[in-house]
Amino acid sequence: MVKKLFKIFKIILSLFIIWLGIHSLYIIIDGVADSGQKADLAVILGSKVNENGTLSERLQKRLETGIDLYKNRRIKIFW
Repeated sequence: MVKKLFKIFKIILSLFIIWLGIHSLYIIIDGVADSGQKADLAVILGSKVNENGTLSERLQKRLETGIDLYKNRRIKIFW
């Protein structure tokens, strides 16, 4: 009885891990893909601003991407 329950548990756990892997892969592929669509608004989420007032590298890249999208008329405004 215990062996059978353990086997069922392993199967369920294996299916969950497979589902998690497929789901994660889908999110990664979707996040990297560029649909080329235009948008009315882009929200640039914040990140760390260093104590000396300079932007963190991550925030700097986000803002540069937002500016590029604006210059290429892919977004009307960003905030």
